[in-house]
Amino acid sequence: MKKESKTKQLISFILTIFININLHLPSSISYRLSLMTSWLAMIINSKSSQTITENIKLCFPQLSQKERLQLVKRYLRQNAFMSKETAIAWLGNEKQIKDKIDKVIDEHFITELLEENQPIIIAVPHIGHWEYFWHWLQLNYPAITMYSPAKFKRIDQLMINARSLFGGNPYSTERSGIINIFKGLKNGKIIMILPDQAPNLDAGIYSPFFGYPALTMTLLHRLIKKTNARLLFGTCLRNSEQQFNIQLYKPDFDAQITEIESFNQSLNKQIEELIKTTPEQYLWNYKRFKRQPIGEEIYTSDRLRRVKHEKKNRNSDT
Repeated sequence: MKKESKTKQLISFILTIFININLHLPSSISYRLSLMTSWLAMIINSKSSQTITENIKLCFPQLSQKERLQLVKRYLRQNAFMSKETAIAWLGNEKQIKDKIDKVIDEHFITELLEENQPIIIAVPHIGHWEYFWHWLQLNYPAITMYSPAKFKRIDQLMINARSLFGGNPYSTERSGIINIFKGLKNGKIIMILPDQAPNLDAGIYSPFFGYPALTMTLLHRLIKKTNARLLFGTCLRNSEQQFNIQLYKPDFDAQITEIESFNQSLNKQIEELIKTTPEQYLWNYKRFKRQPIGEEIYTSDRLRRVKHEKKNRNSDT
C-alpha cells in the first residue's frame, strides 16, 4: 500500500478533528457554521460552488436565472445540515443514528422479495443522506455495499468502521470487492449501491442524464444479469424535523433488460424523476458529468485543468 504523504496525513487529521467537533456541537451552531462556509465559498466562486451552479444550470435549463439562484439557496440550506448528520453517521452510537430515522415507507417491497427468496439490489442515489439508508439497512437486514476509497486513509478507515458498525459489509470498488459483492448477493445478502456515482472509464458507458452524457456504471446491469437479482430504488430524505424518511420504490422499467444501453438510460431516467421530487436535497456539488472525452469537458474546472496540462506539455517539448 502506497504511503500517504505528510500533507495528506495532516489534512486527514484536521478533517477528523472537524468531524469530531461537529459531533459534539449543538445542531444549530453546526448548521450556522456550515451555511456560512457554503455562502463564503459561493462568494469567492470556489471550484465546489462552480460545480453546484453548473450542475443546476445543466439539469434545469428551463429555469430562469432567478429560479436557479433560488434552487441554489435551497440546496445550500439543506446541505448545511450534512456536517452534523455525517458526524453522527460516522461517529455516533446506535441510539443517535436511530433517532435520526423518522419512518420507513413501503418496506414491504423488500419483505415480499425475501419471501420469494429473490436476490435484492437497492439503488440509492445521492439524495438526502444515503449513509442513513445504509445504517437502516444494515440494522435490519444482512447487507453489503460498495464504496470508493476516500482520498485520505484516516477518513477512509472512519467510513469503513461506520459502514460495518451494525453487521454490514462494505467492499471497495476494486476487483476483489466486486467478487465479494457477487458472492454476497448469491448468499442472500441485500446490496445497496449508489447508481449515480461516476465510475472509472473502463467500468461504465455514457448514458443520458438530464439530457447530457454521463458516465454510468455497467456493474449494476451485470449484477442483475448474472444473479437474476430484483432491483428496487431507495431514498433517505430529510423532513421538516431534520429527521429522515426512508422510502422504497419499484423500478418503473423492466430491470431485466438485456441491452446495457437501454438499461442505463432507464436507470438514469428514474434517478432524474426521484431528484425532481426534492431537487434541493440532491448532491449538486458532486461532478456527475466528469470524465468526459478530451475536449468535451462540461465543467469549467475540468476545462481549465486540461488547458493547463496541455500548456505544461507544450512547454516541456520546447
